[in-house]
Amino acid sequence: MNDKQNFNQSDEINFEPFFQFIINIFKKIGGFFRLYISRLLKGFKTVTMYCLLGVSISVGVSFLITPRYEMEMIVKSNYLSRAYYYNEISALGKLIEGQSYQHLSEALRISTEQAQNLHDIKISDRLINLLGRDTSIANAKTFAIHTEVYDVSLSADLETGILKYLEGNPFALEYKTHRINTLNELISKLENDITEIDTLINVLAEEMIPSSGSGVIFGEPINPTTLLDQSDQLYAKLLHHRAELAFIDNIHLVKSFIPYNNPIFPKKSTFALYGILAGFLLSSILLLAKKP
Repeated sequence: MNDKQNFNQSDEINFEPFFQFIINIFKKIGGFFRLYISRLLKGFKTVTMYCLLGVSISVGVSFLITPRYEMEMIVKSNYLSRAYYYNEISALGKLIEGQSYQHLSEALRISTEQAQNLHDIKISDRLINLLGRDTSIANAKTFAIHTEVYDVSLSADLETGILKYLEGNPFALEYKTHRINTLNELISKLENDITEIDTLINVLAEEMIPSSGSGVIFGEPINPTTLLDQSDQLYAKLLHHRAELAFIDNIHLVKSFIPYNNPIFPKKSTFALYGILAGFLLSSILLLAKKP
């Protein structure tokens, strides 16, 4: 029995060294922070001087960097999918990324100097994220084209170039030509049908004129009202197809580029904050490395 009790006592784990180790670590951390705070308080002027120096340098550097602005236009695709235009705009973004400004200028029909002022172009999901993916504007293939430029004065030329680029793609042109031919054939057929019905209505009207003999002579038992209804329906279809033909372009501008006067980069407030942090860190290292 005594042997069993001795075995249980010897088998117990002693956590005291572990807790003492943790306590010593916290004591060292506390001592470090006390030393750090005391030196910061004593060297407050030094910290302030380095922070001001960091702000001056960082803000000065921001003035040397070419500012970058963002612009956004909203377009609507009538027939082709949003994914198709996403690939087309992504191709432009790759040209910018690869600094292929000559090809970019040819694609957008702008000068090479204007192409060099483009930093980025992409299709933004802002509208879908704002309105939801199940809304009519998302289903209607309306999307925003977001650009970042170094010169906001090229907004008009860039907008025209993007619209012509999206409309002038070989596949888009082929699709547009096919629709134009189809609509012209439908319009021609409807015009002929309406003319024939109008002619038949006139013939019926003449046959319904009373003759000099007894009573009224009717032609075939065709109801003129039915013909008028058919003529009205065909005319409504004709107007619809003419409207389609008037808006046959694959892409339509909903909202033009609106250049923002404030650059998105560099932001002087952000650079100033970086300068303060850099000055504070540098001064802290110097104060801690200084011998007491």
